[in-house]
Amino acid sequence: MNEKKKLWSLLGVIGALCSIAGFFLVLTQILRNTLIEILLIRVSAPLWTIAAILVFAIILLGIQLSRRSIKKEYPSPLLHEEPHEITSRRKQSATPISSKVLQSASGSIATWVYLQPFGQGIRRLVNNRYIVAHDTNGGVTKQIAGKNKYVNVFSLSHGPRTYFPPDNPLWKLFLSNANGEGKIWSFEDYEELKPDWHHFLVRWDHGRNVLELLIDGRTVIGRDDYQKYWPQEYSDQILIGAWTNRATQHFIETWLWRTILSSNFLDNAWINRELAITLPPVPYYII
Repeated sequence: MNEKKKLWSLLGVIGALCSIAGFFLVLTQILRNTLIEILLIRVSAPLWTIAAILVFAIILLGIQLSRRSIKKEYPSPLLHEEPHEITSRRKQSATPISSKVLQSASGSIATWVYLQPFGQGIRRLVNNRYIVAHDTNGGVTKQIAGKNKYVNVFSLSHGPRTYFPPDNPLWKLFLSNANGEGKIWSFEDYEELKPDWHHFLVRWDHGRNVLELLIDGRTVIGRDDYQKYWPQEYSDQILIGAWTNRATQHFIETWLWRTILSSNFLDNAWINRELAITLPPVPYYII
């Protein structure tokens, strides 16, 4: 646990203690005319009024500290609380979200993805199918120094290594900066990823030069040479489930669940909690 998390956890404990102390002080005030009064020195009414105000302030402080601690510990927002089908048949099924997470020095994007058998849905090799996509040129290339380049890209996708014909399925992380200087890192899709729900997490920490893709808690891509390719400009949104221009061939054609964006580098303890949750049933209709 890093120092920030330790601090927020400590504040949460202090907040809880403040709330408990406030509760007992209020209880004392309520019972001042009963048995407790025998054990206490009588205090004038104005002083009791001041004490009551202080107690109320302590309780509010405790609640606020606890809430802030919880907010730091558990990321938000949580999208797709129920399994959500993303398909080109309904192009609005791709989910736009704020791109602010990409502007954070550390962050994470996580989701559960239902993987069909090879050759179906997200694993049907036509073109890249995007779980997460961002760029600043409407999903098309931009001419830079006489070359067509994608700019300010952050994406996670599934697609072929070779396109004619499509072959060798890969999971791909693609970054490019404002000058169109880009890099794709890939990991081969494999048979052990059986048709079922699988957890995908991209996380980064610029301060430590860490960029990772984890599948089911296993690091399959890890880089420390990525920052020169990180987006330098940002559109208003990231698109979940398709490329930014919503082209038909780039839809994932499957289901997502519990999509999470966080400005925290989600640690292994968080991953273990997420992997331990009860999975939903197989979607009633598989594309």
